Amino acid sequence: MQSQNANKNLHHYILRINTLFQQGNATEHTYRGYLSHLLETLVPEVRATNEPKRQTCGAPDYILTKKDIPVGFIEAKDIGDKDLEGKKKSVNKEQFDRYKASLDNLIFTDYIDFHLYNDGEFVTKIAIAELTENGIVALPQNFERFVNLIKDFCVHVGQTIKSSKKLAEMMAGKARLLSDVIEKSLNSDDENQENSTLKEQMLAFKQILIHDITAKGFADVYAQTIACGTLATFRTSDSKVIQHFAKKGLQAQVHYEAFEGLRLRHIHSKPYDASLPTLYFVHGAPGSSDNFDAYLTDSLLNTKANLISFDRLGYGYSEFGCAHPDIAQQAGSLIPQLKQCSSKELPGILIGWSYGGPIAAKMALEAPEIVAAVVMLAPALDPEAERYFALGKLAEWKLTEWMVPLSFRVAQIEKRFHAAALRPLVGQWKNIQVPVLMLHGSKDKLVPYAPNVAFAQKHFSNTQFTLHRVVGKGHVFPMQETEMVKKVLLGQ
Repeated sequence: MQSQNANKNLHHYILRINTLFQQGNATEHTYRGYLSHLLETLVPEVRATNEPKRQTCGAPDYILTKKDIPVGFIEAKDIGDKDLEGKKKSVNKEQFDRYKASLDNLIFTDYIDFHLYNDGEFVTKIAIAELTENGIVALPQNFERFVNLIKDFCVHVGQTIKSSKKLAEMMAGKARLLSDVIEKSLNSDDENQENSTLKEQMLAFKQILIHDITAKGFADVYAQTIACGTLATFRTSDSKVIQHFAKKGLQAQVHYEAFEGLRLRHIHSKPYDASLPTLYFVHGAPGSSDNFDAYLTDSLLNTKANLISFDRLGYGYSEFGCAHPDIAQQAGSLIPQLKQCSSKELPGILIGWSYGGPIAAKMALEAPEIVAAVVMLAPALDPEAERYFALGKLAEWKLTEWMVPLSFRVAQIEKRFHAAALRPLVGQWKNIQVPVLMLHGSKDKLVPYAPNVAFAQKHFSNTQFTLHRVVGKGHVFPMQETEMVKKVLLGQ
C-alpha cells in the first residue's frame, strides 16, 4: 500500500512539474514547492525547508530536518541542467565543490535526476523522469529505488571522526562555506537596505576595531573564529586518553604536576625513553593537549622522540576555567617538565601553536641550555597586530557570557591581556640563541601573516630565525597539514 501511494505521489509530482515546464516560462525556482511537498510526503517525519533568503546567501536550496536536527541538504538546478556532475568550471563546479567539502549528506538535482554524495564522494544517481521532445516523461521503473534513496538519505548517520586531521579538514570546509554564506548575507543586507543582527555585529566591529574591514574580511574572521574555537575546545578524560592511544598501539601516560599551588596535566605518548630527545607541544587559546593528537599518535615520530603535549593553565584539565594570561607564568609552569625530560646532552624541541608560540619561545629564553630549537606554528607575536574581536565581548558581558563555553571565556581574557603580555618580551626575543623556525599560513585571518612575520624578522636573531610560508592556508594548518609539519619536526 505504501509503495502504491509513493508511486502515485511521484506520478502527480512529475505531472505538475511537466505542466509548468510546458508553459515555457518556468525557472528552477518555480518547482521548489513541489519538491518540498514530495519529500515530506515520502518521509513524513522530515521537514524540507526551502527559503529564498538561503539561496541569496549561498546556502543549499533545501535543508532537510528531523526534529529540528539537519539530516541532509539538496541543491536544485533548472530542469535539464547539463552539469549535475559539477565538472564544468563555468557552470556548477565551484559551487558544488564548496558544498561537497563542507556538507556530508548532499543531493544535486534538476528535479528529475538526483545525484547523491556522502562525505564529498559520489554514491549513486537515480532519474525518476527524462526530458524528451514531448516534455517530461516518468520512469516508473526507477520509483522504488528513488524512494529507498530518499529514505536512506533522511536517516543518514554522519561518519565517526577518528582523527584530529579529519576533524580539521571537515571544519575547514565548513568554515569556507560559512564564510561565503556570511559574506553573501551581509551583501544582501546592503542591497535590500536591511540591518540584521549579523550586520550590526559587523558595524560594531568596524567602529571599534578595523575601520576599513570589508564584508568578505569580516566573514573570513567570523568563520575562522568559529572553526578554530570548535577545534580547540575539546578535552579528553584520562581514561579515554589511555584507551585512545592503546588503539594506536601506544602506552600513553597521563601526568599531573604542581606549580605554585596549581595543578597541571600533560600527556606522554609512551613511557619515557632516556635515549631519545623530547618534543613538547604547547597549544593556543582556546585549546588543550588534544590539539596535537595527530603528532602524538604518529608511529614515526614515536620512534624518534618522546612526545609530550600540555594542557596549559586554564585549559583541559589544568585549572580549567581559570585564566592565567601572563606569558611568563605560562612558560614557567611548563619548564619543570622540560627540565625533567631534557638535558644538555639531549635538549628538547618546543612546538607552540598560536598563543602557544610566544610561550614556547619564552621557555627557550628561560632554559636555553636544554632547548635545541623552537618551532612556532602561526604564532601571535606582534603586540600591535593583536586583534581584540568585538565578538569576544560576548564572553565578558554578563547578559551573554552564559552563551560562551568556559574555554572561550578563558581565551577571551588571555586575548584581552595578550598585547600587554607580549610588549615586555619584544626586546628579549633577539636573545634566543637556538634555531627558531616560524611556520605561518599566508591566509591566516586570526593571527595575520604579514605583521607577525615582519615582527619576527625584525626582532628575532637573523642567524637563528627561519620562516616557512604555508601558502594558501589559514590558522588551522597545523591540524590540516600534519605531514608537512611532521617533516619539519623530523628535520630539527
